[in-house]
Amino acid sequence: PVLVPAGEGEGVKPQVVTIHISRIEDLSKVRMRLPTDLKSAHSRERLFKAMCEVEKRFAESGVPILDPEDDMGLDDKEFRKVTRKLETLEDTIQREEIGT
Repeated sequence: PVLVPAGEGEGVKPQVVTIHISRIEDLSKVRMRLPTDLKSAHSRERLFKAMCEVEKRFAESGVPILDPEDDMGLDDKEFRKVTRKLETLEDTIQREEIGT
């Protein structure tokens, strides 16, 4: 089966899937309590509704992204150095894609 991001409405069937960590782009500051068991359809539906509510609350500004330095108190020179290099590389890639 093909998985597509769900929207609100009829016919939505929340599923628990395994993804590779490389597919994660960002983490949110928003913390949600997960049901202890996601095997039941009812638990998955409740979680899906809660996630939809989070998206509604942040509809204008977007769900806030976790900042390791500010939100987690990460204060490491090497981390900042690597982060700056990564940002520079991402900017370069974006400029090159726009130019092509």
